[in-house]
Amino acid sequence: MRVLRDLFDANGVNANKLFSDSGIYIPNSTDFNVRVPTEAVSRLWELAVEVSGDPGIALKLKPKRPLPSFDALGYAMLSSPSLISGLERFSRYLSVVSSAAESCIEIRGDRIALYFHLHGGTQPIPRQRYEFDMLCLLEFFRWVMNSDLDPVVVELGQPRPANLKPYEKAFACEVDFQAEHYCLLFSMEQALRPVPTFNSELVSLHDSYLNECMGRLKGNSTANLIRERIVHTLPEGEPQRAKIAHALHMSERTLQRHLVAEGTSFSEILDDVRRELSVKYLNQCHLELIDISCLLGFNGQSNFSRAFKRWFNTSPRKYREALNCSESPRV
Repeated sequence: MRVLRDLFDANGVNANKLFSDSGIYIPNSTDFNVRVPTEAVSRLWELAVEVSGDPGIALKLKPKRPLPSFDALGYAMLSSPSLISGLERFSRYLSVVSSAAESCIEIRGDRIALYFHLHGGTQPIPRQRYEFDMLCLLEFFRWVMNSDLDPVVVELGQPRPANLKPYEKAFACEVDFQAEHYCLLFSMEQALRPVPTFNSELVSLHDSYLNECMGRLKGNSTANLIRERIVHTLPEGEPQRAKIAHALHMSERTLQRHLVAEGTSFSEILDDVRRELSVKYLNQCHLELIDISCLLGFNGQSNFSRAFKRWFNTSPRKYREALNCSESPRV
């Protein structure tokens, strides 16, 4: 997103307005756990082409080395023994950087093919998004190898344009169109080149860390992210869906769409969190019912009591009596 901002600004397009109009919110701090909805990114490119009037704007990327960090994935590639080893790590751990992209490598005769695929969600993916992402990846690989690494061929799955020169200039190689896949092809000689910063001890350390990251991301559903936000904001009052969506850097509509896909809703998650926490709090005898009501974000103890009876068919007070847990008198 930060490279995109530089690209748009350099071409006279108000990047901040484009982000806002697309429903994209970029945090000020560096947080690699933030995910921007894939539909919003596609919408961003559609608006960029519309506002600039330039369908070739993605090809005007002028990256500053090094590109913004690819987090631990970048370090894993930098410590790999060869380019092909680094590309294999890139494909294996790409989900740490983006859950909207996939990659794989394949030996194709005397060449190594790196296939790249984007998931568009409910929206079609503009070709400019593929062009920009592949140029960014190519420049990143050049930075890793500390050389002007030019592919043998770049394959793009889009119609052949009338003018090939902008593509050949941007990718610095032959470009094929109407391909079955989006792909970067390197020679075997290029693939076997050693990475200048290879370190056998560090590469094992980075692999271990990235495997842990991938394990955590598997549970990083929208529902789980919302649960975490609700738990932290409940003491401030009943959480509002719009505010939670903003905190997760997505529009309210996108949040709702993700929850529908996961088979749940904001109100169901809120109700589940309150139910689980109510039992936890009631087992802490020093907490009075009015305090628990506030911790759960209810507007008054009576609202908490009604919800608890709906959940467990008994009142909070009777539940405590069954635990032989009595409240301490308030001083």
